Amino acid sequence: MRKKSNYDLSLIYVAVIALMINIISAFFFFRIDLTEGDVYSLSDASKNLVAGLDDKVIVKCFFSNELPPEMKTIPALIKDNLDEYKAYSNGNLDYEFIDASNEEFSKQIMEYQLPSLQAQILEKDEFKIKRIFMGMVILYEDKKEIIPFIQQGDLPVMEYEISSRIKKLTTDKLPTVGILSGAGCVSFEEIKTAVQVLSSQYVVDEVQADGSLTPERINSLLIIGPKENFTHDALKAIDNYIVSGGKTAFFIDKVQVSLQNQNAQDISLNIDSLMSNYGVKVNTDLIGDKEAGIVTVRQQKGFFTIANPIKYPFLPRITGLDRSSPVTQKLEAVDLYFASSLDTSAASSKGIDLKVIARTSENSFTQSGTYNIMADRDIDQYVFDKKSLPVIALLTGSFSSFYNSDSKGTDTRIVVSGDSEFFSEGKFGSQENINLFLNLVDWMTADEALISIRSKVITQRPLDKVEDTGKTIIKWLNIALIPILLATIGILRWRNNRNRKDFSLKR
Repeated sequence: MRKKSNYDLSLIYVAVIALMINIISAFFFFRIDLTEGDVYSLSDASKNLVAGLDDKVIVKCFFSNELPPEMKTIPALIKDNLDEYKAYSNGNLDYEFIDASNEEFSKQIMEYQLPSLQAQILEKDEFKIKRIFMGMVILYEDKKEIIPFIQQGDLPVMEYEISSRIKKLTTDKLPTVGILSGAGCVSFEEIKTAVQVLSSQYVVDEVQADGSLTPERINSLLIIGPKENFTHDALKAIDNYIVSGGKTAFFIDKVQVSLQNQNAQDISLNIDSLMSNYGVKVNTDLIGDKEAGIVTVRQQKGFFTIANPIKYPFLPRITGLDRSSPVTQKLEAVDLYFASSLDTSAASSKGIDLKVIARTSENSFTQSGTYNIMADRDIDQYVFDKKSLPVIALLTGSFSSFYNSDSKGTDTRIVVSGDSEFFSEGKFGSQENINLFLNLVDWMTADEALISIRSKVITQRPLDKVEDTGKTIIKWLNIALIPILLATIGILRWRNNRNRKDFSLKR
């Protein structure tokens, strides 16, 4: 009876503790996130953003009732995320999930012009194509922002999507990013993905290098991939902009490459003299790296054509990133496309704060003058005689005018990259490339809070490279280790049983 009484008492204690936890959780929000980088909880930047709201933000979620199996968990994950936003908003953020079976669902879908997606859904042992909705609308005062479709792969970046749109809605005036046109610079179409994502947080304009280029009108200027010389007036307008405190990014290619034709030629640019005056210029070379991307080489073998994937050193995969910089501290790697190295030797003499945030690996080389970019050999056949070549740098300080060296400018920020194509359409290899580009723009506009939101979920854990000897050892360990372990356990159990039998006989 005493044992049963103690058992009943324990149950009562457990029930009371569970009740107390539920009562406390109703008044106090908390979340334990054990993932690296706190993937499933809000960053401090998002908490501060919603805590500072001065008016009501409403988030409307539109999810179809019937979803493919891989998407069924998304609404619940979104709800958990929005619960956290709501908890830190001091009552100024609320959300609702519109019931898909309600007439109001169809009405609001039409009102907000949310797009649908066709998905294959299993129904009564038969796959059917159905139209599904998985979008969100964020409302603030008389303004709205739409997240048209949330896919499985979008969940890691949903915090950035929601926070950036809330910030856009609640900010009186968005910063303006100018993309320079003329002199063979890239068009919006060539970087449309980057421009599209950039437009969620900034006003993006195509601008000319003339008298209208001022820091008051353009907060940050992007000079991307010029292929021709600038006019004297254009160079002077860029110089005046920087000296006046305008923040500028130079994404420069010094070698024009045709991968299809397997040839390369130097690009001569008069903007080099301007950049040298500021402390960093892009060298006229191509870097190669043993850590590299893959290209497919087709080889003829008799009557057959074989597609052979090989590592190609001119598509370097940069893992040498500065972990102390907010721009790169949470990026694992970026993939460059026929990049050039930087000459940073003049920066120290000009009193400029220089930070190289991306370098090649310990096994690198450069080509200049004459280029051999044929994908006709194994990567181990290249001679890697250089290491840690700088490819992207950040400069902070007061820059002297190129046209008047005695004229010191206002403190500003400059980005210099030896590759203009790592975020271009069809060229960038991963989402990390786009994130690096966006982080650079955020750094120039001093919005480092957004960097922390965007980058916190980017985590890759590639396997360490193993030499052939190591592979052989691991292979034989996999084959032999388990049988040896089982045999050892069997022998130990046999000896143990024998000892027990002997002991019993002696008694």
